[in-house]
Amino acid sequence: MFRTNVFVTSHPRKLYQEIMIRKLNTVLFLAFISLLLSFCTDDPIDSQPMDDADARSRYKPTAIAGDDLIIAIPTNTVSLDGSLSKPGLSSGSIKIYQWAKISGPDAFKIADPLSSKTTASNLVEGVYSFQLTVTDNYDIIGIDVVVITVSKDPSAVPISPVISSFTPATGTSGTPVVITGANFSTTLINNIVKFNGTKANVTAVSSTNLTAITPAGATTGNITVTINNQTATSAGVFTIPIPAASTTPGELYFEGNMDNVTVSGGSLNGWSGLTNTGYLDGFYFNNVGGSAFAFQEVRKDPLNTTKNVLYAQTVDDDPGRSGTTRAQMTLDLNLRLEVMHTTQRMYLNPDIAYLSNYPSNIRWFTLFEMWNLRDITQGGDPAGSSRMSLSLFKETGAGQPLYWHIAHEYMQPTEKVIWEQKATTARIPIGKWFTMDIYIKRGDVGTGKFKLVITEDGGQPVTVFDITNSNQYPGKPELYINQWQPFKLYTSDLIMDYMRTNNKTISVSYNDFKWYKN
Repeated sequence: MFRTNVFVTSHPRKLYQEIMIRKLNTVLFLAFISLLLSFCTDDPIDSQPMDDADARSRYKPTAIAGDDLIIAIPTNTVSLDGSLSKPGLSSGSIKIYQWAKISGPDAFKIADPLSSKTTASNLVEGVYSFQLTVTDNYDIIGIDVVVITVSKDPSAVPISPVISSFTPATGTSGTPVVITGANFSTTLINNIVKFNGTKANVTAVSSTNLTAITPAGATTGNITVTINNQTATSAGVFTIPIPAASTTPGELYFEGNMDNVTVSGGSLNGWSGLTNTGYLDGFYFNNVGGSAFAFQEVRKDPLNTTKNVLYAQTVDDDPGRSGTTRAQMTLDLNLRLEVMHTTQRMYLNPDIAYLSNYPSNIRWFTLFEMWNLRDITQGGDPAGSSRMSLSLFKETGAGQPLYWHIAHEYMQPTEKVIWEQKATTARIPIGKWFTMDIYIKRGDVGTGKFKLVITEDGGQPVTVFDITNSNQYPGKPELYINQWQPFKLYTSDLIMDYMRTNNKTISVSYNDFKWYKN
């Protein structure tokens, strides 16, 4: 099987315009131009954010003709299924499916060439290539080809693998697992083994046994073996032990919830203790209720109306920093802290899952930040600072999943990444309350520590990051953490516009905040 996407509408209007110039008189041509400009203004593709001159090609549909097949006579009919083909835009749809034979014997019949699902029959010995062409509602096409091999030899048809057992039944990354069954390939590369969807390295094979190494990032689930497009799934589940939680929480600086709290004038009313301890210079909100671009207020828990929570929502572009939108709480610290350790509960609005449809990458959707400030001899934003940001990221193209990302950057004279790490297999609980445990130990490349553990309500703690690396300002160990934003909702205005256009809300709720001394 091979797949080719053909983009045919980058310049069709220009070509069409040239043809019309030859055929239409001046009056008709001017009317055509007026209509064309009106059409371009309303084109949903043209209204999307673009990163480069070829950006429109990102929105082509993906044709999926299915897996290649081998059949043996007397079987001479196969099903053709292109129903899994996808439009390139969330507002798009596939309007035309078209099947055609592009190579192979003359003998064949396609029952309905314009149906997403059809059959090819009257096949004879040989190799057929059937092409699926899909056209979306913006007249952009995608192409895929499925190869059907028809043989007179029944032994040519792949036999499905069988998994009867595996041992051990539990293990961490790097654990060898012996899979017992039947119909495995004796050619190492032909056996594709996955642990709950994560591909493993196969190190030994026979027709009845495979040895695979538990892959990094794998989660608890079934084991699959795929050979010649035939897949077997284990009846039992291979268990990945849940990592230990962060450090054991120590003595509290502060704990509190939102049950008796209100937010006004950039401050908390009724959340006592923090400003009276002498540990803080300031505890304030950047944006409060009534802001035109973002706001924070105390609301009822969306899943439990008997409890109050702190609700943050972005609405529009931040007038103080064009191109961004944010709602955040900031603490200015007066301590030379060696350890920052906090826990808090968080609820991500279910609409946030819609970000996976965003047509480009997402490089910052920040939920937590910590700052080392400040060396005034350096330029940057703010001058001579470094920050550690926990965000949601997404790769280029619609349909890509969101994943956790942590980065340490410094800001002089422009942003520069010191180190970063992503966690592509860790679940992001969206539409469900979870506890975020963040532990930061101050230090250099060999001693600095960042650990993030997430526990869904009713679930077990899962370590998302456990990193040893610098969290200091490079070359300035005397600069301590002195600004901290545990409640943050910060992203680009383009993402805000995209969500708003699709009637989606960007919002986060917080509660049960705890801050430990060690």
